[in-house]
Amino acid sequence: MKKKSKENWVAFGDSITWYHGQKFLDFTKEPGVKVNGYQYYLEKELGITVKNEGVSGDTIQQICQRSLRFDFSDFSGVLYFGGVNNFNKMPDSTFGKIEEIDSDFNEETFCGAYQKMLEDVIVRYPEKRIILIIPYKVYKKELGIMPEKFPQTIKKIASLYSLSCCDLYFESGFNILNFSTYFVDDDEKVGYYFHLNNLGYEKISQNLISFLKPFIKEDE
Repeated sequence: MKKKSKENWVAFGDSITWYHGQKFLDFTKEPGVKVNGYQYYLEKELGITVKNEGVSGDTIQQICQRSLRFDFSDFSGVLYFGGVNNFNKMPDSTFGKIEEIDSDFNEETFCGAYQKMLEDVIVRYPEKRIILIIPYKVYKKELGIMPEKFPQTIKKIASLYSLSCCDLYFESGFNILNFSTYFVDDDEKVGYYFHLNNLGYEKISQNLISFLKPFIKEDE
C-alpha cells in the first residue's frame, strides 16, 4: 500500500498554474473542458495538498510581489513555476542579471525579482522547502521558441542558493514537432503555444512527481 503524506504545499505561478480546476477558455481548441493541472497529479500520487497561487498573466516580477506578502507558516514547501510571461510580453531590457547573495536587488527585472522572492522565503522561513520549476519550451510566432537564457538563468539562481529545480525545458519532451499534440492553444488563431491540454499536464506531471517525491515526507 502506497504511503501518503499530509504535507501542505503552495504553488506560485502564472496561467499554467492557475488553469488547474478551471475550464479551457473559448479561444482554445477545447473550450469548456475541465482542466486537471499538475497539482491534481501531485496531490493524487504524492498525497500532498497544493494551494493554487497561480495568476494568469503574471510575470516573475508580479509573482515576487505576491510571494513577499504571503504567509508561508502553514506550508511545508513552495513551488515557483514562472517565466513564460516575461518571455511573452516583457522587453529584454527587463531581464537583468544575477547578483551576489544579499544584494540590493532590482525587483523590476526578472533576475532581481527571482532572487528577491527566494531570499525572502529563505530568511523568513528558513526551514521551508523551495523547489523551482523551469518552464517547458513555449512558442510565439513573433519571437520563436523561448530562448535558453531563461532555463539557464533559473538553474544558475538555484545553484547560487543550493536549491533544487525541475527542468521541464530540456527534459519534458516538448518540441516544435509535438506542440500541437500537447498544447491546447490554437496557434492559427492566437499565434502561440503556451498552455497545455490535459494530456500535456499529465506528461509534465510525470517529471514533477519523480522529481518531488524525494522531498516529500511520508506518513509513518
